[in-house]
Amino acid sequence: MTIGILVPVLADGYHAEVMTGIGDRLLEENYFYFIAHHRHRADLIEQYPRMLISRGAEGLITIDTNLLGKLPLPVVAIAGYDLEFYEHLPYLTPQRDFKSLFAGNPELAARSAAQSGTLQVGYFILALRALGLDAGPMGGFDAAKVEAEFFPEGKIKANVVINIGYGDDAKLFPRNPRLSFDQMATVL
Repeated sequence: MTIGILVPVLADGYHAEVMTGIGDRLLEENYFYFIAHHRHRADLIEQYPRMLISRGAEGLITIDTNLLGKLPLPVVAIAGYDLEFYEHLPYLTPQRDFKSLFAGNPELAARSAAQSGTLQVGYFILALRALGLDAGPMGGFDAAKVEAEFFPEGKIKANVVINIGYGDDAKLFPRNPRLSFDQMATVL
């Protein structure tokens, strides 16, 4: 089986670690894979999936990539968070030394990474739905197995698995009840 992998940048530490885990696992399972890095260019994000499929890719793995348009393949995203995110803070926030707040405090770093990662999952789902895609986020999966398969270095933790595509409304359950504002919140 042949897999296509879309990634924004190959040289970035986060993407390199994710690619290492994916590549190792695919090789273990005797998969052949193509890697395409799109550099956040919308034209390449649109072209590369179809090019990979036309060259025999039977599945796609995307890393930090929002696909545009419909594809004849199922898509599953693994949303994770980096326990060493603070290594990127000198670049992302050069005006202040935030790295030192987290580098010596693994508990604070892990909690902040999980909270930020979960917020980013929410924004990712909103973006998918804004593009007209259905999103099926799932918890309750065996995170240790997912991490062993895709993030073997140990610093990326799996948060949520998200099925992405176009659902069949005829096969969906009606929306479940929601708590009212007064049932779920207290204004102080």
